[in-house]
Amino acid sequence: MARISKKQFVEYVVVGGWNTIFGYAVYALLTWILDTRYNLRYSYMYSYVIGNIISISQAFVAHKYLVFKTKGNFWKEYKKGWIVYGTTALLSLVALPFAVELCSFLMPEPYKWLDKYIGGIAVTGIAAIASFLGHSNITFKQEK
Repeated sequence: MARISKKQFVEYVVVGGWNTIFGYAVYALLTWILDTRYNLRYSYMYSYVIGNIISISQAFVAHKYLVFKTKGNFWKEYKKGWIVYGTTALLSLVALPFAVELCSFLMPEPYKWLDKYIGGIAVTGIAAIASFLGHSNITFKQEK
């Protein structure tokens, strides 16, 4: 496992916080559009896939240049980044319907419409932790 400095961890938390907010905002906006405009069943699933395509590239660039500060290897790291993010995204995509259903079950009737938004937050939080471990040990791991 790669040694992570306190400074790098703080940078990751700040950049990761932005990436999480950005990614979730894209997901929530797409979900809202697909729900209100197209009344699409399982809109949150489509939103999650489309949102990940958009936010993964943004997050990769932010991590590369603001946290891990690696030089060169852009395409090699980008492919590794997609492997890390893609893996966490696929696992999250499997977990998302369960999280949404659990939220729907637990929420009072007037707030059930929030189930896909709160379920998305729960899955996003878990994915953020998993992606940090993947990036620090795979995507941006420095060769010795």
